[in-house]
Amino acid sequence: MRNAIRGLDVKDPLTTSAFDRRRSRMLRLWSLMLLATTVPRAVYLLRKDAVLLAMLECSLTVSSLAMLVLVRLQLLRAASFVFATSAVLGVAGVALLVDIPSPGFPRTVHLFLIPTCIANIFLLQNEPPPIRVGLSALILAMFCLLGLYPLDLGVTAMTDLSGQRIAAFVNTLSAALAVFVVVTVMLEEAKETLKSEADFARAIIEGEIQAFLQPQRLADGTIVGAEALMRWRHPERGFVSPADFIPIAERSGLINQVGQGILENVCNAMLRWQDIEALNNIPVSVNISRVQLKPASVAQLVEAVPKTLSNQGLIKFELTEPIFVDDFADTCELLATIRARGICISLDDFGTGFSSLGYLRQLPLDDLKLDQSFVRHLPADHKSVKIARGILNLGRDLGFDVIAEGVENRSQLESLKDMGCTRFQGFLFHRPMPLLEFEGLILKNILHREPPPRANDATEQALALHC
Repeated sequence: MRNAIRGLDVKDPLTTSAFDRRRSRMLRLWSLMLLATTVPRAVYLLRKDAVLLAMLECSLTVSSLAMLVLVRLQLLRAASFVFATSAVLGVAGVALLVDIPSPGFPRTVHLFLIPTCIANIFLLQNEPPPIRVGLSALILAMFCLLGLYPLDLGVTAMTDLSGQRIAAFVNTLSAALAVFVVVTVMLEEAKETLKSEADFARAIIEGEIQAFLQPQRLADGTIVGAEALMRWRHPERGFVSPADFIPIAERSGLINQVGQGILENVCNAMLRWQDIEALNNIPVSVNISRVQLKPASVAQLVEAVPKTLSNQGLIKFELTEPIFVDDFADTCELLATIRARGICISLDDFGTGFSSLGYLRQLPLDDLKLDQSFVRHLPADHKSVKIARGILNLGRDLGFDVIAEGVENRSQLESLKDMGCTRFQGFLFHRPMPLLEFEGLILKNILHREPPPRANDATEQALALHC
């Protein structure tokens, strides 16, 4: 369960959020603008025999091409940091070595730092405040320093007035164009966010947000549990990717309402299962967002779980590692309150967050989930094999049940079985399904023994990822 954006159940690794699509667009536009300005400057400097300065411009050209490649590979976080670093160092280098202010023409290249700062805030909006705010403050400080003081390193290729005039015109025009592009993309993001929040609120009222269950199985196919996932079935767009609507739900605070509704729906179904022998002993884990992990919200969640289920330990709250980074002591206290009511705690995506063994010793956990990023490369990648085996051994030694998620083919299953893993979840067995379909699956397993799972072909996996 790895995504640029974390939430309740962003399970589809191939989905791209609306924010990532706009971030990709901004990075591509910025890369093209840099290419349009750095290439002509490099040519001009080479004609002036300023090879060293031309190499500086060429380095910016290479950075622009690198950003385009990273965007193509969907490595948007890396592309965003390459953008910020290359923009700051490039502007500083050009300002100190090439764009030396004179009485007739002031320095203009530092104007690029204004759109750079705005774009940086947009591109890194999901980063921790020290990174996002600190880098933006550094850019603004550099803008003020280069604009107010005629700093230089004693080297300049702009000795003729015509060259200075052209450079000042191109820099000012390009910086203004960059501000326009960045602000336009940000306004589009804000407008789309407001529209999406209104659409999501409507979906809650119309009952379009549903709970789907993905079975968790033993190697022999026996279903021993399930994970509840949130799905949005839009009347026009079909299934909306969780990567799109989970961040909207968290940012707007609607996650509390819709998460509460999902939990209540699951509990109501499980109460009905109590009268069905094949279903009355199957635990279900429900994802809890970090937004919900507040005392008032936790109290509501706990009260929504009937004692009939909590007394048997049939309900689990599934949390991700980033939840524990802030206010660790308070979080542990909340989790202890949850477990005191008979609700189990499952730690999702283990090995991808802070993964502090000291914290792990203090957390009141029942389950660990081996993240699919380690499962995906089994058994070919030897490092993934060692990490997966280490996590499985650690979980067993600490008395936790360990569930491997993201199992998509039989070679992964066999590799995990060789490591001693006994519980599995993934498209090799079943995709997420509605509650009634899950009930029918359990009853079918009781009446008819199903054949062993087979590896999905590429088409089946692609379809499953979008369900």
